[in-house]
Amino acid sequence: MKRFLGRVGVSRRACFKDFQMLLQRSNKHGRRHLALQSQQTQIVVHAPVCGVDERIAQSRDDLTVKIELEKIHFSEMVRRQTILLQLPQKPRMPDFQPVHQVLVGFLGKHANGRAFNDRAELVRRARQLKAGPHELDAGARMDGQNAFGFEHAQRIAKRRNRNADNLGQLALGDKCANRDRSLKQAFEDAIIGEIAEPGGSHLGVSCFRFAHLRFFHPSDNTSDRSVINIKRSESTFMPLSEFRITRFQFARDRVIGDSQVRADDVNVAALELIGETGNVGLGFIQTLFHPLPDQTEIEAVFKHEVWPAIVGHEAIGLVHRVSRPRGGNQRAFSLPFHEALQVALWDLAAKEAGLPLHKLLGSRRDRVRAYASGLDFHLGDDAFCALFSHAAGLGYEAFKIKVGHPDFKRDMRRLNLLKEVVPAGSQIMIDPNEAWNSKEALVKLTAIRNAGHDLLWVEDPILRHDFEGLRTLRHAVNWTQINSGEYLDANGKRLLMENFGTDLLNVHGQVTDVMRIGWLAAELGIPVSLGNTFLEVGVHMAVALPEVEWLEYSFQNFDHLVEQPIEIRDGFAHAPTRPGHGLVLSEAARQDWARPKRLDRSALGPAPVNPRLPTLP
Repeated sequence: MKRFLGRVGVSRRACFKDFQMLLQRSNKHGRRHLALQSQQTQIVVHAPVCGVDERIAQSRDDLTVKIELEKIHFSEMVRRQTILLQLPQKPRMPDFQPVHQVLVGFLGKHANGRAFNDRAELVRRARQLKAGPHELDAGARMDGQNAFGFEHAQRIAKRRNRNADNLGQLALGDKCANRDRSLKQAFEDAIIGEIAEPGGSHLGVSCFRFAHLRFFHPSDNTSDRSVINIKRSESTFMPLSEFRITRFQFARDRVIGDSQVRADDVNVAALELIGETGNVGLGFIQTLFHPLPDQTEIEAVFKHEVWPAIVGHEAIGLVHRVSRPRGGNQRAFSLPFHEALQVALWDLAAKEAGLPLHKLLGSRRDRVRAYASGLDFHLGDDAFCALFSHAAGLGYEAFKIKVGHPDFKRDMRRLNLLKEVVPAGSQIMIDPNEAWNSKEALVKLTAIRNAGHDLLWVEDPILRHDFEGLRTLRHAVNWTQINSGEYLDANGKRLLMENFGTDLLNVHGQVTDVMRIGWLAAELGIPVSLGNTFLEVGVHMAVALPEVEWLEYSFQNFDHLVEQPIEIRDGFAHAPTRPGHGLVLSEAARQDWARPKRLDRSALGPAPVNPRLPTLP
């Protein structure tokens, strides 16, 4: 972020002295990025670009922001006439103490009334909000080191009438007196940024604005240049303050499964992590085989096992935290929190950065090819054909079916049925889910090929840890590819690649782990495929990793849980442009489908409607 530093509303001599002290502190802490110079009646501060966007940092288009309220120029690196400024919410280092004084200085000018043409409108709004008088100095109680700035603003206000005091209290009064409330929250309640002078422009800085900002090229000495509209940017990292869990349980619209598992209901709980800014990170706690316990128990376990380690920490730091468990400390949570926790933290971190998650992860594209996966092992032939015929009609060009039936003739029949309902030339994948051993896999894959079926890949044909068998099978069936690794953790995937046990690496789920192992796969030149992720949040990882060509989509009836699901169109999954992963828990789902208590399967009632899949025969 860019640090907006300086003191406003005091004499030039005091400002210059304060900036000298600030520069000394910056150098002391290794921050030799603050240049200071005096130009006649103004002070120019060159603030750094601190990683909001590399493209901005590399820009050569220098503009000067002229803040006419204070007769001070702030030079920033700008690209495409867009400037991104960010004030720290709770300055914790001495380097940024003057930020409080900047705000107070602006407040002093606003309270003075000279900064606006329509001061009466400001007073009217202050009265509407019932701001109490003589509370301007309340904010000083938050941090005594800022007394100089507050005193200066107070002196200005006292030269005015009671209404000016009201306005000061509104912005820096009791809302800011509590140390637990951030400056951002105080200014959300302020009216300073609601009005601009005629011809002025708003510049969004966090959640408040400065009025009457104009941009000038350094060589332009004219005073009447047209105003440039400024793009607002959110980039504020704040500690976690609370969490919320909502338990869901509902029937599936079809039985899903493979050669090893079968499921006809959904057991999931939404985990919402809430930062001090009010931003919410969303993840989902899920189990495939057994209902989750009652919501109160989930909350109690989370509060005991997870919450103490993350409360008060910023999400952006937690997602990059490296843990080194050893011995008996190497253990899982009592409930499946890990994936939900990672997804929620990444969602919150991206929201606070003001970026879509895939941009925060480093994406260079915004879509990835999706293949239709039926999870069809337990479907009858008619339902099987209807599902894949529907998928073909939606524009999918690749299809994966479940095999591994004890009767191999059934597997062959399914391949023949698929060939009848999808376009010629479609890509076909099969997934036995470890149903075979290495010798059996070789025999059956050879039979499939001899029957005229070309396979793009076979997924998890044999046991996950049989690295030697996987390596042997890779060389023996060189007409197709082995896709493996779905059931392995990050360390297991590393061992799989080191032992040359796969042609493609299957990843899904935990964002940090997927990115770590995806980067390693890229270094080794091994392509990656994204398996099923809840509500297709994996699209963000898919477009961010360089080796991903395919993402799995399996038409599950989860979309009703969120306001706007991931868009899948013409055989491509499209990464959202909304901040975070783009999924927001639906209030309608919270009201209609939340089940705080565990229910028997017979009590679930009809399944939620699946808008992406018609009712199957």
